[in-house]
Amino acid sequence: MIKRLFRDPFAPATHTGPQPSFEPELDPDLRAEHPVQQAALNHYRALSAGREMPLWREFSPKTAPPEILPHILLLDVTPADPLQYRWRLMGTHVYETLKRDTTGKTFAELYEGQALERMKVAPRWVLEHRRPLRTNTCGSFNRAGFMPSENLFLPFAGEDGSIIRILLVTVFQPPEAI
Repeated sequence: MIKRLFRDPFAPATHTGPQPSFEPELDPDLRAEHPVQQAALNHYRALSAGREMPLWREFSPKTAPPEILPHILLLDVTPADPLQYRWRLMGTHVYETLKRDTTGKTFAELYEGQALERMKVAPRWVLEHRRPLRTNTCGSFNRAGFMPSENLFLPFAGEDGSIIRILLVTVFQPPEAI
């Protein structure tokens, strides 16, 4: 059995004190606050060139703003039944914050219960609306603490027009920085 890396925050608490909200705050208006998020959104809009979304083959790390690269997560969308999400790539900012590499793992391998359902909220929204989404959320890592993050979900299409990948640009904010 695969060990799940992220606990279900709705399970009984192992410590006392105030608990942060784990429900993602959805921002379809894309009010990016962090400069990394703004750079990613500007680049995405340039790649889209007035279309619904860019093709995945049009994205290249060589032409992307260099400041976004440490902050990216790449999510493969597998149109199986049931629909699956698999982490394909993780930038250094994300890796250094999480202290683990989830590359190659599906959501079902990593998350369980309400944590799994919560992780699916933003990708489902992106698939349903076929446009980018920004979220603010708070994650729980290794039962050790909580980390707020600003996340940008940018959909990319395959040649047939279906969404095959979602590029996330994530900026973690240590609680002491808030």
